[in-house]
Amino acid sequence: MFYCSFCQASHTFCIQQQINDHKPVISLQFNEGELIFDEEQQLRGIYFIKSGVCKISKMSANGKEQIIHFLGEGTLLGIRSILNEETTNLKARALTPVSVCFLSKKSFFEILKDQNFIRQLLGTFAEYLKATDDRIVIMGENKMVQRLAHFLIKIHDDFGEDTLGNLKLYLKREDMASYIGVTIESTIRMLKVFERKGLILIQGKTLKILDIGELKNISKGFSF
Repeated sequence: MFYCSFCQASHTFCIQQQINDHKPVISLQFNEGELIFDEEQQLRGIYFIKSGVCKISKMSANGKEQIIHFLGEGTLLGIRSILNEETTNLKARALTPVSVCFLSKKSFFEILKDQNFIRQLLGTFAEYLKATDDRIVIMGENKMVQRLAHFLIKIHDDFGEDTLGNLKLYLKREDMASYIGVTIESTIRMLKVFERKGLILIQGKTLKILDIGELKNISKGFSF
């Protein structure tokens, strides 16, 4: 165990910055594909993502993985389970190499006495709820083409582009399909349609958005 220094990255919410009396924050690293925590697990604390991306998923009754969120730096994991003192109902797995700050359950409840920390925590909850509400509407009302367009825009906005203009976050087609709730075959087919229409460019494992304005129109239900 060691005390991590303040995050070099600029986060609007950082566990370490809320701790003035040097409570232990453990720095942990997870490799790509490594499990952070599983469903029905009793957590011993919360995780704050300093860098990298993880996918949050749940196993359906028929044994298929349903991806709920892709979370990157500046987000918290395990907060609901700790506050409710319940086992986890979701699974978190590193999609890329992930670096986290881990704060024990005991230390977390101690810093809940800080009003500034509570306000920031409530703001974080509000953002999560908004994202969940948006996703429910998209999944419940939109056609597949709208879901895929919205998904590509979200990945672009949340995780950005690399130096060549490609989406910084690489996602397997099965992960895309799981998130938008369709088959892998349908996802691949629609990606090819987007490419033929000049909206995206796919080269190997890279995907570049060429016309984000038209993708936004499609995501809003305009004719395609």
